[in-house]
Order: sequence, then structure tokens, then C-alpha cells
Amino acid sequence: MVFRNLHFNYCDINMAKDYDYYARKLGNHPKIHAVLQDIGVNKVNIDFLRRLTLILPEQEYRRKLFFDVIAPGTLAEFISHPPITNATFEIINELDLLPISTILTEKRSGLEKSLADIRAGGFDRQNPLHLELEYSKYKIYGPPDPKNSKDKKPDKTKMSHDFTFNYLTFSQFSQLPWINGEVIIGESAYTTVKRHAIEAVAVYNHVIENRRDMPTLVIGNDRYGLNFVVDPITEQLTAQGIKILNNRVSSRAFDRKNEKLGYVVSDIWKWVSTNNPDIFIIDGTVACEISKDGKIHTRFPAAMWGYLNDFTIYNVLASGQNIDESLSDEAKEYAEKLKKYNPAHPYAFNFWAPHISEKFFIGDFEYDPSHFESITGKMDYDRKLHIINSVSNGDNSSRGYFDDHDNKAGEHTLGFNSTGLQYTPIAPSEESFLKKIQDIMKEYIKKDLTK
Repeated sequence: MVFRNLHFNYCDINMAKDYDYYARKLGNHPKIHAVLQDIGVNKVNIDFLRRLTLILPEQEYRRKLFFDVIAPGTLAEFISHPPITNATFEIINELDLLPISTILTEKRSGLEKSLADIRAGGFDRQNPLHLELEYSKYKIYGPPDPKNSKDKKPDKTKMSHDFTFNYLTFSQFSQLPWINGEVIIGESAYTTVKRHAIEAVAVYNHVIENRRDMPTLVIGNDRYGLNFVVDPITEQLTAQGIKILNNRVSSRAFDRKNEKLGYVVSDIWKWVSTNNPDIFIIDGTVACEISKDGKIHTRFPAAMWGYLNDFTIYNVLASGQNIDESLSDEAKEYAEKLKKYNPAHPYAFNFWAPHISEKFFIGDFEYDPSHFESITGKMDYDRKLHIINSVSNGDNSSRGYFDDHDNKAGEHTLGFNSTGLQYTPIAPSEESFLKKIQDIMKEYIKKDLTK
């Protein structure tokens, strides 16, 4: 039994039984045993434990919260020198509060006034009492509902408490951001943004190192490649005389079939027709292929099939070949559309990603050059089409965290506003979220490229 490990000032087995009884009634919280192990057990502090069983709410979770929150030194002082009346505890129970330091020393009138001030929109995060009052509500009732973060008092008859939930400590709680309509980016997200910036710089360096003495076109595939690679390095690319155009090919279009055409828009074909550039198509995906032997193989976004297929038909025309009758009707129709752009320079396909593997995939399909050669045959290429996946499979990868950033922008986080603790979207809009991420990336990129 627990009381056998404690020192008793009185050799009274009845007192020991009383201690064990009241400790169990209060949930056998470790703080009770730790304090009494230090100060010993006597009739005075056993009587105080008895008083606590009468004062504290009978719900097991409320009693556990009481002892979880109270400071060991404060508990030791109460047990060693019990207050004459129960007023302090009765007040915090009636007001649904917990025994945090400032709350315990504040008069009832001060507590009620502060609670009213918060409800009226006067929450002051610099006020320790205001923070403790909001923390009490958070610990007792749980975090506010993201769908309805207004201060509605829960039905106490239906309350329960999930102790498996990873509740913030008071120190963490006090550091929550102030909600002022701006984008909220946590420290961990800043680290991820920096990794995105590092990957964008690597892409920029690759383009510059592999450009040739001819016009250069960079195509940012919307959304990931455009938003988190090309846009943040646009200033640096254009300063090098590189043309930038955007296009959107969805990887979902190539989930089950990779033989589709008509994804390169007319503005791109017009610029290619006029300038005959080398081309860099930029996108990113964190997905990789892991073989049975555990080897990691690079995977390019499935969207790249949209560019490769279109340029394959372009190559047939650029090499002066006739359209093979064995091609599908779709390919023949697309070839007729491309003829107006006067294809003249076939494109060799090149692939790059950080840590690219010898065998790699485009979406769910392993890349095989013979797939395209079966359509074009062997030919001499005088232009290059570079397919780039910006995301590394290495330990320092961003892991494509901001892919589908609209979902990220809609995520909620805890923070404070004038009425206290609230759940809030981390961004007022998808546009504001994207701009914030890009602005942070650009700062990192400028520092990196000016070292």
C-alpha cells in the first residue's frame, strides 16, 4: 500500500488508513504522495486531504487537472498550513478555474472582473491573470472548436476530458501567436520554407550551368513548380535574359494512362516557333519509388508526360518525318495542329533531380527512352528539353510540404485575439498564404545567391 512508503509522525494505523483513503479519493496523484513524502503525514494534512475531497468537483478528470496544474510548492504549503476556510477553492470551482499561481492569490471580485473584461473583448496577453484564466478554460474544456470558436460555455453534464490529447504547457500556451489577420507561420514551417528555398537555388544553378548559347525558356508547371520554384527565382532568371512562361498540367490526368496529348498551350508553341530555345520544365514531387531490395528511385511528377508526349509529336514534325499511319487518330490530329508552328528543331529529353537515380519513374511509369523512339525513330537533336524535379529525396528535402498549398492555407492553429483563445485559419486566403511563403523564400534565395 502507498502509506507504507511514507513517514508518519504518529504511529496510528487509523491515520495511515485515512491517508490512503483520501489519497485514493483524490486519484492517488503523484504530487500528493511526493509532497507528503517530503513533509510527513499528520492529522492536520490528512484533514486537509479530507477537505479537498469535499471541495473539489467529483469528476475524476477535474481532480486530476487540479493536481496536474497546481505547483508542488503551492500544494506543499496548503497541506502543511491549511487555510482556515475553503473560500479560495470554492471560488475557483464556482468560476470553473484551476489553481494556477495568480488565480489563487486574486480576490473573487478581481477574477470576475477579468473574466468579464475578456468576454467583452479586452483580453490582454501581457496580463498574467488573463493568461491563466484562458489556460484554465483550455485545460478544463479543451481547445475551442475550429468551426465555431466563439466563447460558448459547454454543458458541464456532458463534459469529458481526453488526457491523451497533447495539451500545451502553460509556457507554450503563453507563446501562442496573436491573431491579427496576417498569415501565421510557425518556427517549424520557417525551416521547411528555407529548404524549399535551397531547392529553388539548386534549380537556378542547374539552369545557369546547363544553358547554352541560344535562347532559354523556363516553364514553371502550375502549381508546385510555378509557385515554389520558378516564381521565387524569377527575378534572378530574368536578369540572366531567360524567358519564363507558365503552363498547367495536372498529374492526376496521368494517374492511369500516360498516352495523352494537347497539354502545351499555344503561347509556348508560339515562343518556341519564333525563338527555338532550349527549354527547362520545372516541377516537383516528393514521391519516390522503392524497389523490393529497398533501393530508392527518383520519381518525376506524372504531369511531365503531358510535355513529353506533346514534344514527341513535335519532334516527328521537326525532323521532317511523315506522320506514321500506325499512330493513333489523336496523335495525327495533334500533329496537324502543330504544323502551323513550323517545327524545325527536335528536342532531346534530359532529366535532372537532386540525387537522381539511374532508374527513375514519371508518375507510376518507369521511364524508358525506347517508348519515345518507337514513335520518332533515331534522330539528331539540336535542342534540349530539360525535365526537372526540384525536390530531393535526401534528408534535407522540403518533402514537397507546400504541395496542395490551398489545404495548408486552410489549416487552423491556436492563437489569441481580443476575446482570448481562438482557433484561426493560418491565413486569411490562399493568395495571402502563397505570397507569405514566397516572400520568405525570396529573402533566403537572395542571401544564398549573393554569398
